[in-house]
Amino acid sequence: MTVQSLGVSDDAGIDSALATLSTDPSHGLLVVHDPLVLGAAERIGAHAARQRLAASFPFRRFVDAGGLFSYGVTVEAIQERMVAYVARILRGAKPADLPFTQIDRFDLVINRGAARELGITVPRSLLLQATEILE
Repeated sequence: MTVQSLGVSDDAGIDSALATLSTDPSHGLLVVHDPLVLGAAERIGAHAARQRLAASFPFRRFVDAGGLFSYGVTVEAIQERMVAYVARILRGAKPADLPFTQIDRFDLVINRGAARELGITVPRSLLLQATEILE
């Protein structure tokens, strides 16, 4: 397996990376959590589906756009954690005194329609662990 990093820093970089994926005989795509990339979720997910790329994403939005699967923290869990911190600060807590905590709620969303298009059989053991399965 050869790994190629297609780092992007702006919207034009996303277009360039997608063009590279269109010309390169890639077999897979791993998209990492980044605000810029999240803003282009629908475009990237749809591109992965059109190019028949087995793609892993950090959030469900990409899967809704045609991506194969996502695994990551939920946006709701992030928001709940932020609200809890803000509430404590508004009650007088010093931000430096607040403990570091990690979110422990993750979603695995699998797009079986995309898997069928790619000729991939998703193992039953993985389907049983999924938070949601899209047909």
